[in-house]
Amino acid sequence: MGKDIEIVLSMLESGHSVELPATGYSMFPVFSPGQRFIVRPFSEGEMPVPGDVVVCRAAGTGQMTESCSEEELLVMHRLVEIKRDESGEAIFITRGDSRVMADPPRRRGQMVGIVEGRKSGRGIKKVRRYLPGELRMAYNRLVLRVFWRVKRD
Repeated sequence: MGKDIEIVLSMLESGHSVELPATGYSMFPVFSPGQRFIVRPFSEGEMPVPGDVVVCRAAGTGQMTESCSEEELLVMHRLVEIKRDESGEAIFITRGDSRVMADPPRRRGQMVGIVEGRKSGRGIKKVRRYLPGELRMAYNRLVLRVFWRVKRD
């Protein structure tokens, strides 16, 4: 696990909010790389709800485990569904707003924070809780393809 991730996890575990950048295009155009977000830890006993943007620990292999591997990453995606496994434990399904496929299922212990707001020149703008429908996600993917074509030219 990288030193930066260790620091972020330590801050969240001690009850402090952190500022994290978006680093990829999976949430585009809602989030763009370089934008900065305020992430707060979950309150005691708090469960995220579908539509929240959450930060999760994710092993580089994408396997669902309670403790992640040495290749641990942090992923900032939208919670789209909560299921139950055969023992009744909650399983969380996340997905980037411009992704076709959902992420591998995650357990509650892999979820480390919830995105509160996006920093801008005028302060912090609250990140809205909502579930984009299939049409909206198709639109996001189209915008991303156009963005890459324009950027390439």
